[in-house]
Amino acid sequence: MSKPTLVWIGAAVVVIVAGTVVYYSLTGSSVPGNAGGPSAATQASSSGSGASSSFPSSTTAKQLPSGGAGIAVPSLNATNVPAGVAAPTVVASGSPSGLTSFRSFNITETASAFTPDTIIVNEGDTVHINITAKGGSYDFTQPDMGLSLSLSSGQTKLVQFDANTVGKFQFYCKSCGGPTNGPTGYIEVVSK
Repeated sequence: MSKPTLVWIGAAVVVIVAGTVVYYSLTGSSVPGNAGGPSAATQASSSGSGASSSFPSSTTAKQLPSGGAGIAVPSLNATNVPAGVAAPTVVASGSPSGLTSFRSFNITETASAFTPDTIIVNEGDTVHINITAKGGSYDFTQPDMGLSLSLSSGQTKLVQFDANTVGKFQFYCKSCGGPTNGPTGYIEVVSK
């Protein structure tokens, strides 16, 4: 093939991939084939931005008063993190502008608790949560963000998502009894 033909084919591929990414970003749909295997990350992006007036169809998402004003997002080496709130293990710039961050957290899941049980991030942050199962096989579920994975005893898996919607999102172990009977925790996304 000639060089101009290869350039046109390359440009067409870029346009198709970009169009697909934009489509799935705007519709909030999962990318097909992104289910992942036992060692793969589960990815989901919540859609929309800003504080929502309510979450009428959700039993696990609640509005934060004033968009979370007054709720402190822990920094990397914070020493004054409240009990039960996860301190990030990594905080890095998430964009060239520095307006968003990449934040990584570690939590442990048992039959009775997530430890720590609360993760606080800024709107727009990319969030990684390493979840380790101890003492049995469990799952991690947050339906509003499309997060769901199973863990065998001793296994650690990664959950990844973009925190694009302000609110308080309850996560739980569905196989342990769900949000009313099993261990639960919260992801709090505060507006900047």
